[in-house]
Order: sequence, then structure tokens, then C-alpha cells
Amino acid sequence: MFAGIFQGISGLLRSFIAIPKYGLWRYLFGSVALAMAVFYFCFRMIWRKSGYIGDLITNKYPWERGRAVIDFASEWIVWGAAVVLFAMAFKYIMLILGAPIMSMVSEKIEKKKTGLNPPPFSLKHTLTSLGRGLRISVRNLWRELLFTGIILGLGMIIGIVFPPLAVVTGVLIFLVQAYYAGFGNMDFYMERHLNVKETTSFVRKNRGLAIANGSAFLGLLMIPVLGWFLGPFLTAIGASLAVHDQMEG
Repeated sequence: MFAGIFQGISGLLRSFIAIPKYGLWRYLFGSVALAMAVFYFCFRMIWRKSGYIGDLITNKYPWERGRAVIDFASEWIVWGAAVVLFAMAFKYIMLILGAPIMSMVSEKIEKKKTGLNPPPFSLKHTLTSLGRGLRISVRNLWRELLFTGIILGLGMIIGIVFPPLAVVTGVLIFLVQAYYAGFGNMDFYMERHLNVKETTSFVRKNRGLAIANGSAFLGLLMIPVLGWFLGPFLTAIGASLAVHDQMEG
């Protein structure tokens, strides 16, 4: 577990050097352009809907007394939910749509490290990569939502009995999201070597690596502009480097 965490952190730090070392600049520009488009779409959609939901909650409150408190609370609750939804939507859309770019980046890294030539570019390979990315993302999304819902439910119960322990809920939700974000990044390398079942088993055995990489992904999303646009690319490189070391080691 702790060795995996160290590998995940090491892979991310090496990703900055890997861009010039492996000649990944054109892939970086492509990833940033995609991230900008996805960010604009997700942010605009969720922000507009969150405002509507906040107004709906306030309008359903039947009394004048305490309306200001309800209005303030609903605004913050909806805003917090919107941030979580934005992170989840942005993360998964990038993992799906960015799969062809990140797969090519992973292939180039593997070629430089092993000397083996990856298969030439083809539309079939691109569609296969998109299909696998979609399959794994859908699988991971419903599991993430399930575990998040369970944690929230338990957190509410625990919060009633002993409120200070409710803080643990946020930490556990973050770890769940980090695990599945790291899972998606690691698959860009593993898709050429393992089927989905084998990939799932590998990630479970290296959950520390997945959590470390996914934590970096989510952490970078908290950095305005640069983190949003560079985070997906840097963590995908970091995952490829770490998975290569783990599989070859």
C-alpha cells in the first residue's frame, strides 16, 4: 500500500520531466484544448442547473420566518454539490474523450522505455480505446456513486450520534474518488497488456498507487486554470510511468 503511494507520487513528479524527455508537447496541447472544451461545457451546465435548484429549494419553503437562513443554507449546499458534480463530470469526460490522446502518450513512453514499437495509428485502435475507456468509466462511475452514497448515509447517522466523526465522511469520499480517478489513468497503460478483469485485479493489488495518482488528479483540479487544464495530462503520464515500473519490476 505505502510502496504504491510512493510510486504514485514519484510518477507524478517525473511527469514534468517526461514531457520534454519523450517529446510529448503536441499531445500536451491536444489534451489542454480538450480540457478547455470539457471544462467550459461542464462548468456552464452545472452552474446554470445549480442556480435553478437553489431557487427551487427556497421557493418550496412555505414560511417567511427563517427564509434568509434557508436561502443561505440552500445556496451553500447546492454550491457544494455542484463542485462535487463538476469534479466527477470533468474527471470522467476527460478519461473517456481523452483516452485516444492519453493512450498514444502511454504508448510513446513505453516505446522509449522498452524499445518496442507500438502498433501504428488506426481508426479501429482509436475507437477501441474510446470503447474501453467508456466501459471502464461507466463501471467505475456507478461504483463510485454507490460507495459515495453509502458513506454519506453512514456519515449522516454517525453525525447525529457523534458529530465530530462526520468529518471522516469527507475524507472517505475523497479517497473513493481518488481511487477511481487513478484507476482510469492507470488503464491507459494497461489496456495494451491486460483485459478489463485483469486490469481490475491489478488496480486492487496496487490501490495505493491508484489513490496517490487520483489524489494528485483531484488536488490539481483545485488549482484554478492550470490545474484544470494540465492535471489530466500530468497524472496520466505519472500513472503510465508508475504502472510501467510496477509491471516491469
